[in-house]
Amino acid sequence: MQPELAAKTIQALRALTDKPINVNFFCHVEAKADADREQAWRDRLSPYYCELGIDPELPHPPRGCRTIRGAMSRIVEDEILW
Repeated sequence: MQPELAAKTIQALRALTDKPINVNFFCHVEAKADADREQAWRDRLSPYYCELGIDPELPHPPRGCRTIRGAMSRIVEDEILW
């Protein structure tokens, strides 16, 4: 979710309740791209792709969840912590 949308969503949720709300964000070290490792996973999973009718040559999806930083970290500070 983009920072602006996250802030608006949190504000909207807070307007609906005086109870605590849960907001998930990631603060892990981002994984580094490794083409060899990713190809090894695709090779290992290829039988399942075939079984399920999935094209094993589909483009790799975008990397998972990004860690918070910059504008998003300010949203966390402004909307969640205080």
